[in-house]
Amino acid sequence: MTFIATHIVSQSEKEDLLKSFKSLDKNGDGILSKEELIEGYLNFYKDRVKAEQIVEQVVKEVDANNSGKIDFTEFVVAALQ
Repeated sequence: MTFIATHIVSQSEKEDLLKSFKSLDKNGDGILSKEELIEGYLNFYKDRVKAEQIVEQVVKEVDANNSGKIDFTEFVVAALQ
């Protein structure tokens, strides 16, 4: 899936995804922590508990290297799904 994510996504799509990723990456370290993801989901769901539940599920499904965080490649893979 990582190969597909890095080779099939168009340049325009990558730029859009990178822009979205950077808007969530508040500390600019290139990795999305659970807290950064929760803050992003709070923009859509005004319920912190719901946002936390969604982030737990997302990280569980998307975090390929089991770091507890989402890097850009994992983010792209998730966006393709």
